[in-house]
Amino acid sequence: MENLIINSQYHFAPPNENDIPFYVQHFRDKEIYDNTLMIPFPYSESDALWFLDYCAKQKLKFGHDLNFSIRNKYNELIGGVGFHGKNLHPPIAHRDEIGYWIAKPFWNQGILSMALPVLIQYGMDVRGIKRFEAPVFAFNLASQKVLLKNGFVEEGLMKSAFVKDGNYFDGKMFALVK
Repeated sequence: MENLIINSQYHFAPPNENDIPFYVQHFRDKEIYDNTLMIPFPYSESDALWFLDYCAKQKLKFGHDLNFSIRNKYNELIGGVGFHGKNLHPPIAHRDEIGYWIAKPFWNQGILSMALPVLIQYGMDVRGIKRFEAPVFAFNLASQKVLLKNGFVEEGLMKSAFVKDGNYFDGKMFALVK
């Protein structure tokens, strides 16, 4: 797959082994862990290797990439976006869940707000998605702001929707229908 251009400074590319030190570096920041559900902490090189293997298996299963590294103009990993692969039943379903993260040095620069439209377009063109879902922690206001900026609508509060470290957290469901 060729790179997906966000703008002259940023692009998407499939994750690769060159990303491993960047994953380990960026995921040392506990705030990223605190605001995401699936990223482990502390994050290790073996976690990154597992993720790369997972991405490769998803690509084989679906025939296209589901997860992308957000890269700067130097091709360094600064964040990630992707689909959770939930459109399994029927095999070509109309909806999927998205996820994303951005390294702390790149927070509050609008990068994710610029990146999501590229992911959405890819989802429509390559995956046939009509409904994009984004459940987030109710306390994650920054993530909610990114979604609202990109036309997502808050559909409701999900009480005790997430379990992390033995604690239950409320979530909010956001969706975009194209």
